[in-house]
Order: sequence, then structure tokens, then C-alpha cells
Amino acid sequence: MDVLHDLIAQLSQMGIPFVLGDRSVDTPADIAIIKHEIEDIIFKQKEEIYARVQAGRWEEISTYIDLIASRRDHRPSLSGHKWLRRIKGP
Repeated sequence: MDVLHDLIAQLSQMGIPFVLGDRSVDTPADIAIIKHEIEDIIFKQKEEIYARVQAGRWEEISTYIDLIASRRDHRPSLSGHKWLRRIKGP
């Protein structure tokens, strides 16, 4: 039960109410079902927060992708390197 209370406290800190109500917590299976439900809610909430943060950083992300693409276009040829010849053969 402590695990459920901790998870419910996490939801509360996120501003998400969760009430056990009359749900059964008599067996480990009952607790596991509720635990997974709460963990799913927490996961989805964190994903939404991450998506909002990323949406606010789209220019930075776009610049980074452009940098990666430009480096790929200007990558030096490896065909003359000794280590590559050893891998390919004489």
C-alpha cells in the first residue's frame, strides 16, 4: 500500500487528483492493477510536459539538425585510410 500512497502523492504534486474510492486493494493483483494505472497516468503526464518543452525549443532543435546534416554533407572520404583497407582486405 505504501507504493500506492507514494504514487498518489506524485500525482497530487502534478495537480492530478486520484481517489481510490471503493476499489479493492486486498490482493497483490488489485494493488498491481492500480499501480500500473497510476504509473501510466504519470508517464503520460511526463510525456506531455516533455512535448511542451520541446515545442518551445523547436528553433534550437532545428538548428542542431541542420548542423548534423551539414556535417554529413562535408564528411571526408574514408576510402584511403589504412585501417579501412585492412578491414576490406589488401
